[in-house]
Amino acid sequence: GSVFQKKKNNKISQKEIIGALITGINNRNYWSNTKEPINFYDLKGNLEQILRGSGDYDFIKTDLPFMHPGKTSLILKDGKEIGYLGAVNPKNLQQLNIKQEVILFEVLANSLPKKVTSNFKKYSRFPVASRDLSFIVSNDISNNEVIKLIESKCGKNLKKINLFDIYQGDRIPKDKRSLTYTLSWQSKTKTLTDKEIDKIVENIVVFLSKKIDAKLRS
Repeated sequence: GSVFQKKKNNKISQKEIIGALITGINNRNYWSNTKEPINFYDLKGNLEQILRGSGDYDFIKTDLPFMHPGKTSLILKDGKEIGYLGAVNPKNLQQLNIKQEVILFEVLANSLPKKVTSNFKKYSRFPVASRDLSFIVSNDISNNEVIKLIESKCGKNLKKINLFDIYQGDRIPKDKRSLTYTLSWQSKTKTLTDKEIDKIVENIVVFLSKKIDAKLRS
């Protein structure tokens, strides 16, 4: 919708903003088959799917008064700020008697792809095969770059890549961070075997090691 802001010269500017928020339980299936609360990286992954193909973009940590300190990022497209993404400040949630975490984003409408084409995909009756992979990479390598490299080695049956954790701290060099992804595959014609998926994972690990010196974190 339209957002109006008063500038220093008392003139009013109007911007078209698109926003979304999520909260609750994520029912994706990990190997443990446990359900986990929706988090920052779930909405970030969805937003990246929307932004993909619309230019170079990145997420830079920031602090906003109404957002959670440490869980908020500015969204940059081609080096220019187009919005923000993050968790709502717990103090604000407490005032509204909301107990679970709420994640939201707002971006300029004109920063999104001009046209999004949705193609119907036939439902597959075969099961989804998933793997969780954690890579230790240099801080100057973006999540978007890692995803593109992973996608190039995932094969035609790749269903989804989702970044769900970023870790810096114990046993991780100061100039690096750990990025953890859930990768999902699904064939329309057969059940994918563990051997097939393991081979793809092996190729991904070797490829990322050669391209960006990524190390698989055990």
